[in-house]
Amino acid sequence: MPTPTPAVRVMALAIAGLSALVAALIAFIVLPHLGGSILVSTLSAGGTFVTVSTGTLFVLREFGHF
Repeated sequence: MPTPTPAVRVMALAIAGLSALVAALIAFIVLPHLGGSILVSTLSAGGTFVTVSTGTLFVLREFGHF
């Protein structure tokens, strides 16, 4: 499998970051409607960001794009 170019690596990081940002924003918006406090929403959004970005990078590594 060929080595990905720097442009492909930057795009992979952008995909991971943006998908994690969307997931964190959804968690931050939805949790107060479910009865969570602002602290719970913030901590859950942070955890969601880390989890989704790590998972996305793992999948991109498996496909050889990073």
